[in-house]
Amino acid sequence: MNTKQPIVEFFAQHLAEYQFKAEKRPNLVFENVQPCGIHRCISVQRDGPSRGLAIQIASTYSEHWRGEPAYPLGIDTGLANLRLRSKFIDAMHHWHFYEPTPAGLQQTLAEIHRQLVEFVPPFFAQSEEQLHSRRLLQLALVEARSITTAERVGLREAIDAVQCRFDRLEHPAFVRLRDILRSAWSPDIPKEERLSTSCLAYHCLIFTQHPTALSSM
Repeated sequence: MNTKQPIVEFFAQHLAEYQFKAEKRPNLVFENVQPCGIHRCISVQRDGPSRGLAIQIASTYSEHWRGEPAYPLGIDTGLANLRLRSKFIDAMHHWHFYEPTPAGLQQTLAEIHRQLVEFVPPFFAQSEEQLHSRRLLQLALVEARSITTAERVGLREAIDAVQCRFDRLEHPAFVRLRDILRSAWSPDIPKEERLSTSCLAYHCLIFTQHPTALSSM
């Protein structure tokens, strides 16, 4: 049974503010871009054999989110986590199973829609407030945009050469941004954010190299 078209049509009818963004099997990704540049995303993971749908939610600055962990440019969670109010739940709770008929799929989508309407708006409001309050992230976005295309020459090759081991990356644009962020460390910045400074510098450089990302900020 084909599920892509019915799901896309369901979103267009009931959640029109979320535009169909991309398909990265097994995920269908829908997106609503906010004026502040944050992307509100919903990923629908499909499992044909079990006839299951799993829903992942993210607020992120990255326009390339496809259902993976959104940190450090965003915050993500599962719809089931919001419903059960817990970060740690049984994997089976993530799945919404449907009868293998058009009517069965629509019934399950209607229940998913009900949960999205009930649980997701507070998550977006809270997560976006958190993103705005992350001083290292906001500084990284500003500083990364100031690094020119010419300064980024060879960045991708340098990243590939160290196999994404940020502690070994010595490209000048990366080192410059990393050191700016390190100089902004203060006791009130959480340890987790300080430890992920190199990762943040890398992701912001990759994110801001895309003209479409720049225009949405």
